[in-house]
Amino acid sequence: MDNPWKEVALSDYENHMSLSNVYQLQTLDAIMRSQFEAYPVASAAILGVAGGNGLGNLIAINNITTIYGIDINASYLSASKERYPELDGRYRTILTDINDDISILPKADLVIANLFIEYVGCSNFANAIKQVSPCFISCVIQIDPAESFVSQSPYTDKLETLDTVHSSVNPNELIETLESIGYKSILQNSTSLPNGKMFLRLDFALE
Repeated sequence: MDNPWKEVALSDYENHMSLSNVYQLQTLDAIMRSQFEAYPVASAAILGVAGGNGLGNLIAINNITTIYGIDINASYLSASKERYPELDGRYRTILTDINDDISILPKADLVIANLFIEYVGCSNFANAIKQVSPCFISCVIQIDPAESFVSQSPYTDKLETLDTVHSSVNPNELIETLESIGYKSILQNSTSLPNGKMFLRLDFALE
């Protein structure tokens, strides 16, 4: 069976994420600016770049000269390139499913993975990290109350297939997994969201 991320329309995903009772698109945009600014790196790889939310922050950040947008959905990648012509020459897209093929992943100084690990698991994420060999990792996972990972909205029915590939991430498991491949935890920062949800940002540095 094909990964459902290949079938979800970008408009449905982004419209859902930007609703006032969800407010995740806007929150992630702000978090990504701080992720890009946090470390003195020349290259960054964004796992699960989707339509490129957050890439606009890079227009004013000149030290990162090479940005890789990696995703499983070709139409998402096309949209991410079309939206930011100012990044032409700096931004490159890579189509792959890291559950199946990590060999195509590039080397980069920084890996950003926001709401991505939930769909690949800690082990596959660690394998991707070993391939990219970054100096720094910055990722965001979602901490949920009792209800579903996907907040209720007019778009919920169109996103419910994602439940088949989603698993909540235990922060301690993620930390232990990345420590086992040589990365130490250097930052934990939480951001509250509507509906009792929370984003937890976890950053790591190569030891």
